[in-house]
Amino acid sequence: MRFLLLLVFLLTLPAYAGDFKGYACTKDCSGHKAGYAWAQGKGLTDKSQCGGRSNSFIEGCYAYVDELEANNPDSSSSDLETSQSPAPVYTGEVP
Repeated sequence: MRFLLLLVFLLTLPAYAGDFKGYACTKDCSGHKAGYAWAQGKGLTDKSQCGGRSNSFIEGCYAYVDELEANNPDSSSSDLETSQSPAPVYTGEVP
C-alpha cells in the first residue's frame, strides 16, 4: 500500500528536465530557450526589460541578462548599450 501511495505521489509531481543556465525547468526548457533568444535578439541589458506571459520565458530572459552581466562585470547597464561596437580608428587616409 505504501508503495502505491508513493508511486501516485511521484506521478503527480511535475517532470524535472534539468536547468537552463541556473533556472530549473520542466519538460524541455523550451520556454527558457525562447525567452533567452528573445532577449538576445532585442539586445536587452537589464532584467527590468524582461517580460512575458510565462515564468519560464521571463527566466530565460533573466538568464540572458545574467550571462551578459557575468561576461561584463566592470560595465554598468548603460555602458553595455554604448560599448557594443568599437569607435572607428582614424588611419590618416581619406575614404
